[in-house]
Amino acid sequence: MCLGALYSRWSPPSGDTIKINFDASFIVQLYLSFSGVVARNAKGLIMAAGIIPHHFVANPELAEVYACVDALNLARDMEFLSVIIEGMLLSSLTRSIVCQSCNAVAHLLAHDGTDSSGPRFLIEEAPPIIEQAALQDIWWVNSPI
Repeated sequence: MCLGALYSRWSPPSGDTIKINFDASFIVQLYLSFSGVVARNAKGLIMAAGIIPHHFVANPELAEVYACVDALNLARDMEFLSVIIEGMLLSSLTRSIVCQSCNAVAHLLAHDGTDSSGPRFLIEEAPPIIEQAALQDIWWVNSPI
């Protein structure tokens, strides 16, 4: 968990565990949100990514809850056996609350969704900007301190 740490970054899970990060974007005028979810393995490689729109969303807090549920659904649908779910949930529904720099890939996915109308899921790949952000996380984890 990286609450408020100065140089906080995404950290990989250990072993066969998959880490799923989630975030949401919210368009208040349209009551519309987009969930961004990304599942990565211990090497930081993207196992799955998704952008899911939600209509009639009342507020940003609810958008984050939808994103958390979308992360849980991704874990279930991909049949991952060992999972860590992390996100920036604004309420106390989860204990794994992370700062934005730890959640950059999911954040980019959520904001990338504003250019699409329907859900998009990608297995073992992602749009180039998302792949680049994931590679930066891998570089950060593997770089000497």
